[in-house]
Amino acid sequence: MNTINTKFQVFNTGVYALGWFETVALRIADKMSDSREMEMLAGQLACPSGEQGIEIGHKMSTLNEFIAASAIRVLAPETGERILEIGPGNGALSRPIAEAVGDDGHYTGVEASPVMADQAVAFFKACGAENVTIHPEEFDTFEFDRGRLDGVMAVNVIYFVEDIDALFSKICAVLRPGGRVVIGVRSAESLRQMPFTEFGFVIRALEEITGSMERSGLT
Repeated sequence: MNTINTKFQVFNTGVYALGWFETVALRIADKMSDSREMEMLAGQLACPSGEQGIEIGHKMSTLNEFIAASAIRVLAPETGERILEIGPGNGALSRPIAEAVGDDGHYTGVEASPVMADQAVAFFKACGAENVTIHPEEFDTFEFDRGRLDGVMAVNVIYFVEDIDALFSKICAVLRPGGRVVIGVRSAESLRQMPFTEFGFVIRALEEITGSMERSGLT
């Protein structure tokens, strides 16, 4: 396992009070008339699809701006680094990573939603970014060279992952010694206040997440 000086941090928001994201999410949920609509929203948040998925992606780019920017600040990508992001969505919030690593580095996004992957490809093409690769597939099936990455980031992703031990073991394997992992999550308390999270969301305490990372070899 890659355990040599590997750094990880879980960026946690909204521990005690509803933030802007939670407030807006609750307003959206209030407009829904039944549990079926809630379930459809949860499904779109997990893996956006169709025209509604594109709209959800745009909304998430606004609602997740703070947590994504904070996670990138903690990750602190540098010139020449190889950075991978799990679940970049439409890519709009990930541009600072590609800019930070520069032409000598590379940003890779692995996005399970084909619609979001297409949006991300189009976004970075419009930006003129040539140091970006977007893979439209699940991270658990994605093949990447072991021990090559300087950093891995995932924001609002692990709610949709059943086996986080397997997730973190794979992340550990692809990181070089001294690499960093930043996981952006919303607190269990704030997630439980959003009614649609009862459909397909796996809500975990912060200690469960960090414990899994440590068991996987991230120290």
